[in-house]
Amino acid sequence: MGKNILLFLVFLLFSSYSASSQAKLFWADWGSGKIAKSDLDGNNSSSIIRTNRFKFIAIDSVNSKIYWTDAGTLTVSSCNLDGSDEKILIADLEEPKGICVNEKNELFIVDNDRIVKYNTCGNFLEVIHEELNKPVDIVIFNSKIFWGGTGENNSIEYSNLDGTSRKVLTKGVQYLEEIDIDPIEKKIYWVQYKSGFVSGLYRINLDGTHRELFIDKLVRGFSIDAESGFVYWSEWVVGIPMHKTKLTNIEDEIFVDYSEKSQYNHPKKICIDKKSEKLFFIAFNNHISSINLKDGKSIKVLVKSKYYSLYRFDIDTLNKMIYWINGGLFHNKNISKIIRSDIEGNNKELLLSVSDIGIPVDLALSIKHKKVFISDKNDNSIKRMNLDGSGLETIISGLDYVTSLFVDENNSKLYWIDPHGEKIQRSNLDGTNIEDVITKDLKSCWNIAISNLQSKIYWTNISGSAIYKANLDGSNIEKVYKSTIPNFNRPKDLFIDEVDEKIYFSTTNPETIKRCDFNGENVEDLKMKVKISSDLMILYNTDYKVDSEKRKANISINPNPFSESIHIKSDIAIKSFSLLNSVGQLIKKYENVNYLEYCFNDFPLLTRGIYFLYIELDNGLFQSVKLVKM
Repeated sequence: MGKNILLFLVFLLFSSYSASSQAKLFWADWGSGKIAKSDLDGNNSSSIIRTNRFKFIAIDSVNSKIYWTDAGTLTVSSCNLDGSDEKILIADLEEPKGICVNEKNELFIVDNDRIVKYNTCGNFLEVIHEELNKPVDIVIFNSKIFWGGTGENNSIEYSNLDGTSRKVLTKGVQYLEEIDIDPIEKKIYWVQYKSGFVSGLYRINLDGTHRELFIDKLVRGFSIDAESGFVYWSEWVVGIPMHKTKLTNIEDEIFVDYSEKSQYNHPKKICIDKKSEKLFFIAFNNHISSINLKDGKSIKVLVKSKYYSLYRFDIDTLNKMIYWINGGLFHNKNISKIIRSDIEGNNKELLLSVSDIGIPVDLALSIKHKKVFISDKNDNSIKRMNLDGSGLETIISGLDYVTSLFVDENNSKLYWIDPHGEKIQRSNLDGTNIEDVITKDLKSCWNIAISNLQSKIYWTNISGSAIYKANLDGSNIEKVYKSTIPNFNRPKDLFIDEVDEKIYFSTTNPETIKRCDFNGENVEDLKMKVKISSDLMILYNTDYKVDSEKRKANISINPNPFSESIHIKSDIAIKSFSLLNSVGQLIKKYENVNYLEYCFNDFPLLTRGIYFLYIELDNGLFQSVKLVKM
């Protein structure tokens, strides 16, 4: 072995600059409406893109204002009752939820595990309570704060407005969603789960007596109109009309039938303003709307959510762009969009609007062919378009149902899951030659990924709490990972890290992100704070920085993993390159380069595997980079 090779291997032992050290893990958190990134060990996490997640609203009848919390952008905003003068009042909250306003122009807000007080100009006043047990909603009555917490066996509590004299009103509250007060009959109402995902509307006297289940239905949002003696409420089921029910004898009537107006279905938070005779609610499409209280007519959208319910995403590793679905699987065609931005979440660009696409469920990029593939639940088809959003066309139609998409760049194949038929299928990238690949061990199959290095396809099985793999033709199925506790740590989304030979996967119960070796061993919990993850991806080699007494060099290399070529940029001239295989054998040396940019285009001659690029800079610095040839 030559001197240069020995020097290279010694350098590898002491260098901390490898592909994985600069790689970032990206994930979509559907529950929080964001795309975030972190180091591969879960440290140094930060949000890249945040979407609107309107949570709770409060009405200020005296000043004719609406206030609402946004758990996506972590803000509190306000507008007039007609929707004008919209503005952000409070930013950089931890996790804003319930909100109410009193006659002194003070806002009381549930923020993570605290109750905090601001004035209506957005100025912080004080922390009322902290380290509470998962507080969700809050209401004020008779100079008292009442609040309830989510989770099992929680409680409804109250205190003075300054936080003193804290007491428990009732215990054994299961997963509370919302609370309100009847000031005339002096009762507090709340929505909680009865069992599983079946909810009901409960009530109790303010002295803690006579607790009862008042409405035994799938109640989602509600508001008390004590003066008229009614409760207005909506159901979890999409398309069911909003009801109003008498507080005394449970006589029920339909308040508004919006079954033909699907964007208004499923209102989740409701408030009443008697002064303007309006009922305000956060609608299914995450807009804030109003209805006439007298007749349930004249629905008006007051505040529109620009970006909502970020679902699936993919990254253009060459141009460093993020593509994502706004809306998606659990929503309808009235709010679905395809958007892209730069890798930091800036310069957002609308590629497909509501009129262009039905209900996009997943998307996958082909960098090699400069295409975006989209599964559309509206007509059960697969579509494709150019990276700039032009040239949208349907390439496969008449499918039963399509969820996860994955592009195999090496073999020019598109893979997808048909959960109804319990199979994984594939086709050519133009939609021709459809064939079944996997037809067993697919119950509750959620996501797929391909390892070109191993020529394997991986998929998650939620109901079986397992991860499987097989050859690309579907043969030789193996179970890679299995949760040791039934119904816990059930894998959902996954990504194959070819560089460090790891499988990254999100889990339900609990919601977190884990990783393991290709054989399923050495499972690590990255202990991410995730609500409901919906996608995972790793971006390698975004920027390499080498510290030196001479000065710092900034090098970017992409894409990696690669299939045909890589592009290198440096702010210091590159003197030479040495390409070595995984055992340190020199394959080729590029001398007297002296470029700030260089493109390797003879890499197609390499076989698939791990390689190392040894870079010598003009100022004497050295850099090693781990490469993966797909």
